[in-house]
Amino acid sequence: GALTCGLLRHNTDPISKPFPPGTRVRLTHNDTTVKGTIASIPLSPILLIISSAATPEHQESPDTLQPYVVHLDDDTTTECTFEELVPPETTQLSAMNNSHPSPFSSLPSWLQQHSKITMDCRSSYHEGYLDYSRESGFPFIVKRTQRSSKVDWFEALHDLPQHWTTLCADNIILPGHGTISSFLRPSSLSPTPSANFLSASHLLHPCPPSLLKALHPDNPDHDTWIRSYDKEKGGLMQHNVFECINKKTYLTLKHSGCIGKALPSMCILVVKHDKDGIPTQAKSCIVILGNFEDRYYDKSQKYAPVLKYTSLRLLTSKAVSDKRVLQQGNCKNAFCQASLPDDELTAVRPPVGNPAYSKDEYWLLHKTLYGLR
Repeated sequence: GALTCGLLRHNTDPISKPFPPGTRVRLTHNDTTVKGTIASIPLSPILLIISSAATPEHQESPDTLQPYVVHLDDDTTTECTFEELVPPETTQLSAMNNSHPSPFSSLPSWLQQHSKITMDCRSSYHEGYLDYSRESGFPFIVKRTQRSSKVDWFEALHDLPQHWTTLCADNIILPGHGTISSFLRPSSLSPTPSANFLSASHLLHPCPPSLLKALHPDNPDHDTWIRSYDKEKGGLMQHNVFECINKKTYLTLKHSGCIGKALPSMCILVVKHDKDGIPTQAKSCIVILGNFEDRYYDKSQKYAPVLKYTSLRLLTSKAVSDKRVLQQGNCKNAFCQASLPDDELTAVRPPVGNPAYSKDEYWLLHKTLYGLR
């Protein structure tokens, strides 16, 4: 387990403090108007009640236990109450505003007038601003900058004060502008669930032991496995993992000392099942037989870092502290992203059973592939 600390959020105090630490204020000190910065604020009412209950000899009111501490610009410190920080005209203005409450009063601080938000609409995430008018309610507007008067387009947010929590939980509305996580898929793109694998629910036979038998014309599951293999090979080619070269090019590179002997490869076939034992995915994985590699590597050169439990606990505590939901995702071809250095160029023979097999075909690796040391 891990420990995390965060700010107390009381249900009866959903609005942020009017003078949080770091706020520049102006107040009267020794009959002179001075400027300063809020250094500390009074404890929340619930903490004051607990503190006064623990020490019954103190009978002061919770509101007078701890005043605001202000660090003045002349490097001195003074204490004052909330009323001393609020000018009289501001108090009168607040009383007038209370008779006509703001439409944003029930919304959090990041959902206010002209706040930057990101919204899932029109099949993708868009960065925009929150606005309000009596005619259109709460529209999500998209424009070039916050000060631009021209609105490119807008989307109405009906009953936002009542439904904003649901919109946030469903990742429809995100605070601020920034890079959207690749784990978030716009729900407005398609109502169907997201799935990016080859289904194995219609397989008639168990998983074949080799690619050669899987792609044999007499195999009734031939079409499924050839699509699975094409998907794996196409993904490697899309990431520029290798390029196809002929035997003449391979021999030229080998004789010049740029590469060593071509390594054999194979295709591992796997049928994944769900928790009930029902086949769900037919997967192919092209790997290199690295045990035939004659190049020597130190242990430090073969080190492959993975996520440590301390790092996992740190991420978990950070998510809890920021009130975020942890999400897990599968990154396809994650191992095939690192580029090989120029002095480690490797040639590979295609796996046996490759539909496009040719005696003169070799693969020159540009990036790492499963099985390499």
